[in-house]
Amino acid sequence: MFKFNLNKPSHIMLAWAGLTVTGFSFYALTKTEIYLRRREHAVPYSSIPTKATEISWEERIAQDEANAAKKGYNINYRDIHRVSEAKAANPAGSEDS
Repeated sequence: MFKFNLNKPSHIMLAWAGLTVTGFSFYALTKTEIYLRRREHAVPYSSIPTKATEISWEERIAQDEANAAKKGYNINYRDIHRVSEAKAANPAGSEDS
C-alpha cells in the first residue's frame, strides 16, 4: 500500500495537482449544468414586438398605464403630454402677467 506523506515535496505537489484537477473538473461540470438549466428556462422568442405584431402608440400607452396600475403606480401620459404641449406653446419668458 502506498503511504502518502505530506512532508515530501513530491507528495505535496501531487496533492495540489489532485486538488486542482478535481476543482476544475467540478467547475466545468457545474458550469455546463448551469448553462443547460438556463437554456431550459430561456424565453424562446424575443419579448420585443415584431413588425407583424406592432401596436399603435395609444395602445402602448394604455398597456403601460395598465401595467403601472398593477404595480401600484399612477401614470397618466395623456396629462403629461398636455402639460408639455402647453409649456411648449407658452415658453417661460413670454408668459402674460
